Amino acid sequence: MRDLTVFQKSTVLISILKAAALTAFLAALPASAQEDFTPLSIPPATPEPMTAPPATPETVTPKPTTSLPGKLPAKDWQSFNASASFLGAFGTHSFLGLEVFAGSGFGSVPAFLNGTDGLRQGTLWGAGLVFDVGAGTATDCARATYCMTRFGGGGALRYGLANGTTNTKGETSVDHWYYAEVDVLGAYSKVPSAPLVGASEWGDLILRLRAGLFIDTSDGPISSHSLSGIFNLTASVFFEAVPLPNRAQGVSGGFSLGLAI
Repeated sequence: MRDLTVFQKSTVLISILKAAALTAFLAALPASAQEDFTPLSIPPATPEPMTAPPATPETVTPKPTTSLPGKLPAKDWQSFNASASFLGAFGTHSFLGLEVFAGSGFGSVPAFLNGTDGLRQGTLWGAGLVFDVGAGTATDCARATYCMTRFGGGGALRYGLANGTTNTKGETSVDHWYYAEVDVLGAYSKVPSAPLVGASEWGDLILRLRAGLFIDTSDGPISSHSLSGIFNLTASVFFEAVPLPNRAQGVSGGFSLGLAI
């Protein structure tokens, strides 16, 4: 006890006094009260079981069903095409008449690069026969207008960019066709006799260079040959030259507008 400090000594003394006072208090209580006196016991806390929150199902966003862009196997263009058009030429000579074309298109078309399998675009060649008939001007007509009658026929070659829809037969029917065309025709021209002027007739060579357009106005492929599929539109502008030195020689510009299949 000699080595303890004054503070430590006082703390020990207070603890001894508290223990003596508690002993005296318990001794003074009746025995029954002592039996009833039990120290308060606190039950140990039971830890609550941890439950995991229910799993939230992942929301899956469906992917679009359109096919990816890319080239598909080539398909052949539908071959046959024909048209009947009103034709007008104006210049050093003039001509009004009816033109008929019948021919075949050929070439292969890759797919449109837009992810839609049915739509296709590509270059299209066309070759066929062209005929025209009508009335025109010539030096022999004098004061008469369009006194000359002309019948012509020859070959035509077309080339241009087309787009269309592939049908169940694997053919691609043309929806639009933008093309350049060269026509070479031989013609027979005639001016009837008139007072003081005899009849005359001659042969002509006609060269045409044109830019044309075909538009399919139907809702489906024209290969179905429905009524709505027959009435498609064709139009063109052209330059026409008659190079041979005769009564209708010269250069003219003109247009055509008609129906096609």
